[in-house]
Amino acid sequence: MMKMISRGFLFIWLMTGLVPDLNAQDSLVLFSGGGSEYRIIIPQEATVQETDAALRFQGLFSEATGYELPIHHDRKKWKGPSICMGHTRLLATLPEGIREMDLEEDGFSIHSDGAHLFFRGGADKGLLYGVQSFFEKYLGFRQYTSDVLIRPRHEQVVLPPISMAEVPPIRFRVTYYADILDNPLFADWLKADFHTSDWGMWAHTFQRLIPSERYFSKYPDFYAENKGRRVSNTQLCLSNTAMRDTLVSNLKEEIRKHPEPKYWSVSQNDNTGFCTCIACSTFDAAHGGPSGSVLNFTNQVARAFPEKTISTLAYQYSRAAPLGLRPERNVNIMFCSIECNRSIPIIHDTSSASFRKDLEDWGALTSNLLVWDYVIQFENLVSPFPNLRVLQPNIQYFADQGVTAMFQQGNRETGGEWASLRSYMIAKLLWDPRQDVDSLMQDFLNGYYGPAGPHLRTYIDLMHDALEESGKDLWIFGGPADHREGYLSWDMIDRYNRIFDRAEQAVRDDADYTDRVRQARLPLMYAQLELSRIGAKTPRGLFDFKEDRWQLKPEKTGLLEDFYRLCKRSGITRLKEWNLTPTEYYHEYRSLMELGIVMHQGYEREVDLTWPFSPKYTGDADHALTDGVRGSVDFHHVWQGFEGTDLEATIDLGAPHPIKKIETRFLQDIRQWIFLPTEVIIYGSVDGIQFKELGTIDTKVSPKEPDVIIETYSMAPDSVDVRFIRVRARNMGTCPDWHMGSGGKAWIFVDEIIIE
Repeated sequence: MMKMISRGFLFIWLMTGLVPDLNAQDSLVLFSGGGSEYRIIIPQEATVQETDAALRFQGLFSEATGYELPIHHDRKKWKGPSICMGHTRLLATLPEGIREMDLEEDGFSIHSDGAHLFFRGGADKGLLYGVQSFFEKYLGFRQYTSDVLIRPRHEQVVLPPISMAEVPPIRFRVTYYADILDNPLFADWLKADFHTSDWGMWAHTFQRLIPSERYFSKYPDFYAENKGRRVSNTQLCLSNTAMRDTLVSNLKEEIRKHPEPKYWSVSQNDNTGFCTCIACSTFDAAHGGPSGSVLNFTNQVARAFPEKTISTLAYQYSRAAPLGLRPERNVNIMFCSIECNRSIPIIHDTSSASFRKDLEDWGALTSNLLVWDYVIQFENLVSPFPNLRVLQPNIQYFADQGVTAMFQQGNRETGGEWASLRSYMIAKLLWDPRQDVDSLMQDFLNGYYGPAGPHLRTYIDLMHDALEESGKDLWIFGGPADHREGYLSWDMIDRYNRIFDRAEQAVRDDADYTDRVRQARLPLMYAQLELSRIGAKTPRGLFDFKEDRWQLKPEKTGLLEDFYRLCKRSGITRLKEWNLTPTEYYHEYRSLMELGIVMHQGYEREVDLTWPFSPKYTGDADHALTDGVRGSVDFHHVWQGFEGTDLEATIDLGAPHPIKKIETRFLQDIRQWIFLPTEVIIYGSVDGIQFKELGTIDTKVSPKEPDVIIETYSMAPDSVDVRFIRVRARNMGTCPDWHMGSGGKAWIFVDEIIIE
């Protein structure tokens, strides 16, 4: 269940003086000599939680000792030592401060009195969590992934005096990783919640509640006005009362179909096109920005559903808290950290100052806050992303701000860089943000990787040190090339590979450990592949210049083959958040290798651009359109980008030449607002002044599908000798109405102009 109503900060008590000392000289002998005097006692009218916890204790104890403890109800006469689960009659023998301690929903307490062992738990999963924590703490049990369990066998179980209680400060704890989401028993072991169990709708729901294909043609004023036009695929017009009433009606129908969930999201779509009509703009101006309309609208909807909690987003344009408004009692605010730098803890990062202010401002308005944090690199899911040192301070910061609900968005796909380690650490830190994070990491590395663990810790520390020394920021939409002069320089990569060589050597006699270490090496292999193709003509790139031509280096083919095989073996499903399977990546990379560096008539000639390319997407080279290097589906590198303008490139061949073919390549990535040109026109000139059209290519490609594509356009002009070639690629100008960026400037991306 979701637990985020009270603002009060709940601390964790762990073997501190905060609970009474009960006969500290007494120890408990639970198991010795192959047997036990103990019984598990549950109340006569045991709850489901008490029964499940007793069965869980019985099963784990049997795994640890080979002995199955009997389970008795209170009604049976038993005068021997007991393991009391929940509200048994013996609980009355404990001091009032212990038996009445508020454990919220998931907290637990464990106490001994010299003869008996007492477990108490909160109303939800507290008892289960207490049992599992007991076996972790006192019997050395571990579960690192859904299929890697450590269950030590014990010849005897002798316990010291125990008096402890734990109540997590973060009551709703989602670690968004596939292994946890797909395996409820593993999630329970890590005390992780599910974001779907109590939610009827999760986030970005405007389109679902007011689908444009159903309403736009008849009610265009339901939708956001942008630059004087109503647009179907951006946001809603939140000042439109008829739209609000329709949304409320549609939400009532959804709740009628699914009455159980308590939480329902009424929240903006995942784009920036908020409404700028007079009514919305006037309201926003009076309340400090677009979050004014968002909160006012959400409050109105929430009043129609007093028994439900209506959630909305504080995200991108709505992140700043509004002025003069407060959320209704049953409104939840999802506050998102998508813009934050991940190289420095948020509390210390100067670039996160506005983020901190916004969080604190929302905290002053409501206690019903959920922080949506991001912990991976979405454009490169398996790339090295050294953010492990900021996980604890960021979670601590949120907890210190009174946040009691957190959604840590990792990788929903299988695998990813340090997926098992990162998900394990996050889940543990969400339960106890102030535990010893170094010991936590080392425990995982040693348990999961065996003798290779210390080597992998050296690798992690070296990479994090290199990031800090570089002084560069770390972004969730970045990639390897952003840090090729820092933690992913070739010198550092060589050092990392030597560490992995030692790690593999340390576990050479254990197939499981060896397989896990090799999977941990995948991100390093990916970084090498990416840097090799981005710097294709550099000393560590894909090609060598030999015998007057560029030749593929054989070792790069071997690296790609090894990477692909390991991806398949590891079950990796995606290399980017929304697309690019390992198979697609492999075939695309092979294609680039086979295309090679083309040395054509325009090779490394100067290019004169009528309109400049964007400084954000330069193509990585002085002669990016004539360097012979072709790009991949990653738009960040090799490609030159033009925002809202056409490409018009003129190449001087130095003297008139006969032209057989002219070829250009363009990228389409619809989610990134990158579209193929509407047409490509080729011109030729002898003097650079008078140009003659040599031909026009109509692209004739659907602007909607596929999302990501590379198209090559070529033409063979009539026999002609020219010195100057001009390529004009027409940009559609603005994103079409059906696109989430409707009205915004469209991009075209080009990587090479080949003249033969």
